[in-house]
Amino acid sequence: MARTIIILFGVALPRVALLLMLIFTNWFTMAFKYDPLWAIAGLFFLPFTTLAYTAIMLTRGSITDYFCICLLVTAAVDLTCYWYSVTGRGRGVVRYGTRH
Repeated sequence: MARTIIILFGVALPRVALLLMLIFTNWFTMAFKYDPLWAIAGLFFLPFTTLAYTAIMLTRGSITDYFCICLLVTAAVDLTCYWYSVTGRGRGVVRYGTRH
């Protein structure tokens, strides 16, 4: 039940899901064995990728070809989210004198 709630939060609010995982589980210490600071950095910079990496490491223990593609897709999702927030696209915001 707890995993289902975290998955739902992960899709809608990835940073909330990461905070819940950090506070209530030991998944980050299991996934990021050598340096848990990567998990905290992922909280701020690449939350979807951090969630995907944690899920892959907890279920498989290593990253293979298929799961590497999954990480690349989630990194693209993260970067797309940042690009939309920086450029203001998707909200009808006009920037730099351009008109749509």
